[in-house]
Amino acid sequence: MMRNFKLLAALLVLIAMLTSACGDNAAQSEKPSPAADIKTFTEAVLHEDEAALKRINMSKETLHQQISSAFKKSFAEATNGVDFTDEQLNRICETFINTLKKSNITTQDVSENDGKATVAVTLGVFEELNEEKLTSYLPADFAAQSSMDEAMNLIVQAIVDAVNDLQVTGESTFNVECEYNDEGKMWVPVDAESFGAKAMETMFKME
Repeated sequence: MMRNFKLLAALLVLIAMLTSACGDNAAQSEKPSPAADIKTFTEAVLHEDEAALKRINMSKETLHQQISSAFKKSFAEATNGVDFTDEQLNRICETFINTLKKSNITTQDVSENDGKATVAVTLGVFEELNEEKLTSYLPADFAAQSSMDEAMNLIVQAIVDAVNDLQVTGESTFNVECEYNDEGKMWVPVDAESFGAKAMETMFKME
């Protein structure tokens, strides 16, 4: 079930947007290291970190709105048109966004040459959340529910509880190819969508 949620569809949109949005860093006198910028970039998206968002010239409200909108659309598509209410979608969305903040982020420079660089990104990996585990969060009398509305509320509560309980159980590293954005004065991923997809695969062991 977790594999079908496509949570990072939201991040893919945001990261691509951030690549063009980071543009108000003229006061920076020295060229930063690729690893430092990629960490900032990732913290902005995964953690909604205030300092990182300021560095890329984006408000937390704007980012949160964009990621919420993209997540809800992606989630609805991934669950094959299950009729969640707006309130239910909001609960699930906010839970996933908050869970992303548990994943630690570290970066290290691998190589740099002529405006191109490779950075190693290490992210915290969450324990697996599969259909069997989600089902374990449903009450024992779930099958006896006669109301579809009540059954849906119980399913949503199970998803929220299961995601809230997710813990980081390890870490994994992948490399990202970067380029220096002269306008924004910041290193950014060459392929933002691939970077986002790889981050999701890394954190949630998706295949």
